[in-house]
Amino acid sequence: MTSSLVNIGLHDYDELDGNTSVASIAARRAASKGILICTGIGNFGPGMGTLLSPADADSILSIGAVDRNGVLAIFSSRGPTADGRMKPEVLAPGVKVYAASFLSQNQYERVDGTSFSTPLTAGVAALILENYPHWGPMKLREALIMTPSRAENPDNEFGWGIIN
Repeated sequence: MTSSLVNIGLHDYDELDGNTSVASIAARRAASKGILICTGIGNFGPGMGTLLSPADADSILSIGAVDRNGVLAIFSSRGPTADGRMKPEVLAPGVKVYAASFLSQNQYERVDGTSFSTPLTAGVAALILENYPHWGPMKLREALIMTPSRAENPDNEFGWGIIN
C-alpha cells in the first residue's frame, strides 16, 4: 500500500514517535496485518527532524526523494523520529518525475515530491512480491532496506539509500 498522506501541523516534533498520530498507529496496525505501507516522508526539508506522520511509524517504509543523478532533493524531509529512529528508510526518484497532469486528461508534466518517489518504491515492492509471494511485509521491508546504495552506512538524510 502506498500513501502520500501526511499530517501537517497536527503534531509537535516530540509527538513524532510512531505511537501518537492516528495515521501512524493505523500504518503500524496495517503492517501487523500483513500489509507493507510505503509513505512519503514529507516535503519539508532540508532540516533534520522535518518528517511528518505517518512516516514516523515503525514497521513501514518512509521514502525520501532524489533527482535523476542521485542527489537528495532539498525539499525531502529528514529524520530522526522523536524517539531517535532513523528515517527515511529509502529514497527513490522524486524530482522532475514525468507524470500525468492533474490539469488535463491528455497532458504530462514534470513534478516534484516524495509523493512521486513513494509509488515508485511500492512498484519495486510489488515486483519483488511477484517473485517471492510468500514473503510478509517485514521480510519485504528488510529486502528493500538492505539492498540500497547506502545500506552499509545509513543516516537521517539518505536512510539506507536509493532503492535497487
